[in-house]
Amino acid sequence: MTHPRILCPPAGALACANCTAWNAWDSIAVGQDGPRGFVVIGRKPTGQCRAAPPTINPEAIAGDNAVWPVVAADHWCRAFAARDRKEEAA
Repeated sequence: MTHPRILCPPAGALACANCTAWNAWDSIAVGQDGPRGFVVIGRKPTGQCRAAPPTINPEAIAGDNAVWPVVAADHWCRAFAARDRKEEAA
């Protein structure tokens, strides 16, 4: 089985993946309905937004009771702060 391609916004685009407050986390499947059902066409990275305050998770145990909001790499908000060129290369 081949791995689906990663669908990510280009470097420098106004998107969460290029924001200083975005911390890479996981990915979600992206697909479309077809004649044979849902077909995965790629994966979209997700990350924790460190610009928004964390929320309390009532189902958490031990010290994991606050969680940062998770957003897709191509999301954008007004708290966007572009990474500098050194961060993009890292």
